[in-house]
Amino acid sequence: MLMNRVVRGWMFMQTLWFVFCFPQTVLAAENPKRQATVYCMVSEEKAYPFSAGKDRCFKEINGQKSAYKSATVCAMDTTDGPRLRFMYSVADKATCIEGSPVTKADDYSWGLEMLGKEEKEFFLKHIDTK
Repeated sequence: MLMNRVVRGWMFMQTLWFVFCFPQTVLAAENPKRQATVYCMVSEEKAYPFSAGKDRCFKEINGQKSAYKSATVCAMDTTDGPRLRFMYSVADKATCIEGSPVTKADDYSWGLEMLGKEEKEFFLKHIDTK
């Protein structure tokens, strides 16, 4: 019984040491980083990922400019935190490559802040919100 108390006390001290010496690790676990990526689906077979906020889909990609018809947003949980994928597609209905579609505006509104002007305008015109 005395040994159990000693071991538990030692483990508690190790935990306190870790928290005080590396507080950013504890905070990162409590506040995961939210990330957003833009996917430019130029055909059914090809999609190009880019960082959100650069309006990259609306510029030339490999010497060609695409005429997008639809948009959707997909959610994925990663070890780094939640990730949104904004899909811009030349197809009549954009689909998720990975993750599940997000239909409630409250679930993706934080990602809209990360989009560029053209990305955000196109997305808001082509998304069915609830």
